[in-house]
Amino acid sequence: MIGTVLSLACLILVFRGIRFAEVKEVLQGTNYLFLGFALIMSILNYITLAIRWKLLFHPHHMPRVHGLFSTLMIAQLANTVLPIRLSPLIRAYWAGEIEKISKVFVFSTILAEKILDGLTFALALGILLLLIPLPDWMRASGLSGGIIFVILFLWLLLLAHYKDKILDPLVKAMQFLPLLNRLGVFQGLRSALDSLDVWRERDKSLQLGGWSIAVWGITTLLNYFTLLALHIPAPFIAAIVLLVVLQAGVRIPSSPGNIGVFHYLSVLSLSLFAVDRAAAVSYGIVLHLLNFLPQSLLGVVYLWRGSYGFRRGLPQVLSLSLDDPRK
Repeated sequence: MIGTVLSLACLILVFRGIRFAEVKEVLQGTNYLFLGFALIMSILNYITLAIRWKLLFHPHHMPRVHGLFSTLMIAQLANTVLPIRLSPLIRAYWAGEIEKISKVFVFSTILAEKILDGLTFALALGILLLLIPLPDWMRASGLSGGIIFVILFLWLLLLAHYKDKILDPLVKAMQFLPLLNRLGVFQGLRSALDSLDVWRERDKSLQLGGWSIAVWGITTLLNYFTLLALHIPAPFIAAIVLLVVLQAGVRIPSSPGNIGVFHYLSVLSLSLFAVDRAAAVSYGIVLHLLNFLPQSLLGVVYLWRGSYGFRRGLPQVLSLSLDDPRK
């Protein structure tokens, strides 16, 4: 309910005082060559995400990139149509079913992925702070968010390197708490800790960092090609500002697909570069479609082709069940 109200409020702010004829004129002048490049970047971004996600399964599992990509598409479809954000749970369930991997293990890789994204967000914001003056609200929220993600990452590394010392008392506790053992609690904790083993290898950690930068770089190009497609005379750094603001803003609870919030943040970001309001609104509309429509359509295709009935799986996700971690 709160999310819907927020989305409606943002839509009112976006379209207040806008002449739709001007928006239509901007959209009619779209350069379809650059729009095509933007569409390619939109899909390539998710392929890169799938490759990075696969690395997080090392050294215990070797899932297929295509399977992980299809999972990402289905999760994005869920974000588009469901009123609450269940993407991590849906990804854990679907990838676990496809690859026959513990759902707890898969869910733990997703948490690590979110921490990586948070660190990359802090890096991108740090670059912006060095290059251009930013509003106080961006500096304050970015600094606090960056500190939180650095702490989470250090905690993740500590868990990875002291995993054995954590597991030893768990193994001993299993002897005295047989009920928890039968319920799979200890096996779930072991699976979660096993997912951190990738961070014990320096070369894999560096690869994960490199792929994270690639993910954000591709998204920046998506933003920039969309600017070029709509003939918006904003500098390349505007694409980075859009990346940082939108990545932070889409975490805010809102209506399905972040309708309203996404568009308002696009207009707000481009206002820093004195972009015409009608052009900024047009940009928000096009970029939103590029971020949600192709992925959602692919998600529908993968759901239709999948051998795991969505009607069977969705109730488990909605009940927050990650299935038996011993699978």
